[in-house]
Amino acid sequence: WIPIGTLDNPFKGTFDGNNHRIFHLNPESGTIRYVGLFGLSEGTIKSLIVEGDYDAVIAETEGATTYIFNVGGVCGLSKGSISDCRNYAHVKGTISLNVDVQTNPYVGGIAGQNLGVIENCQNYGIIETVNTNSGENAYIHLGGIAGVNTGKIANCDNTRNLIANGSKVRAGGVAGLSSGNAASIESCSNLGNINVPVSYNEV
Repeated sequence: WIPIGTLDNPFKGTFDGNNHRIFHLNPESGTIRYVGLFGLSEGTIKSLIVEGDYDAVIAETEGATTYIFNVGGVCGLSKGSISDCRNYAHVKGTISLNVDVQTNPYVGGIAGQNLGVIENCQNYGIIETVNTNSGENAYIHLGGIAGVNTGKIANCDNTRNLIANGSKVRAGGVAGLSSGNAASIESCSNLGNINVPVSYNEV
């Protein structure tokens, strides 16, 4: 599956799943930095259920000084809104690089990174990430709903385990990192275990 929406051409419409379920979703990755059913969205996504097995990998070694990689069950990077969606997919994002550059996988059950609004969503899939780089800026960001949140997450629940493999980990049942003046998390819950290495981490 080629994710809908790219950096140059983001999704800007309204997708109403009408509570239908998408089975066996296996998004393409490799050189794609925004991975999910939707890659990069500035629009509205609602009433959708996804299932599948995501195994997204970035293994490039040339041409960039920063590798920020967004993987989400519904959307890689959301700048719009996601509501009433459920993820049952096993979502895994891997950065397989050993280079002295910034490598940050943003991995979440609903969105890898949320800059907009996520409401009334649930994650029922195992969320996992690997970052082989151990450099100064090699942080994993792993969340049951969003890996990184600078927007609003409300009335959302994570029920499954989070697994992080890397030397520096920011992990949370709802969001791995939530920061910025506009960032908020309201009326959310986590029932999953958060499994991180013994080395430096922020949980």
